Amino acid sequence: MGKTLKILVCGKKSIGKTTLLEQLVYNSFNPKQKYFPTIEDIYVACWEKDKGIKEKIRFYDTKGMENSKDNETINQMRHLFPLIDGVVLVFSSNDSDSVQCVEKLKLEIEKSVRERRTRELCHFVLVDNLTLNQTSDPVSNKDLYRSEIQNRLKAQCYEISSLDKRDILCKPFIDLAQLITQISTKGSITIKKPKVFSSSKP
Repeated sequence: MGKTLKILVCGKKSIGKTTLLEQLVYNSFNPKQKYFPTIEDIYVACWEKDKGIKEKIRFYDTKGMENSKDNETINQMRHLFPLIDGVVLVFSSNDSDSVQCVEKLKLEIEKSVRERRTRELCHFVLVDNLTLNQTSDPVSNKDLYRSEIQNRLKAQCYEISSLDKRDILCKPFIDLAQLITQISTKGSITIKKPKVFSSSKP
């Protein structure tokens, strides 16, 4: 097993970061389960690649921002920025403020990486979590909206839900792992169905 990949999962409060990770790692998302706000948590999983090679991935589940003006929450997670290899920025096209939150997070993370590193890069993916209920500011053309966000933030954007099957849900996470490890996308990943990720206690 090679280097442990460190991936930060962040975004606005109650946007579904933890439920995505619970479904991805443990296959145990329950929409009726009571929600408890995350302070900071770690999920450990194994990503299976070609020829039986496995990479360990450590997901850092973080406290969500109250809104796009919440600098205190960003400061609380700032100690993680120098450690990470990649970031999953979670938003919802049903919540315009959640987009502003991930824009602010990306800027702060990139700034921190530039200040502390000389050669290493930090890779980003965007996840539009459609599990979130409709709000008072719905987007009429979500495909166009996601395309605009993707172009503005210069990161691939995925439309998923905690209710999706694991092989759909895992795509942004596998693609991010590929970016980090610089693996060719042509036939380099073997998906062991029905489980892509196997979990273990950190």
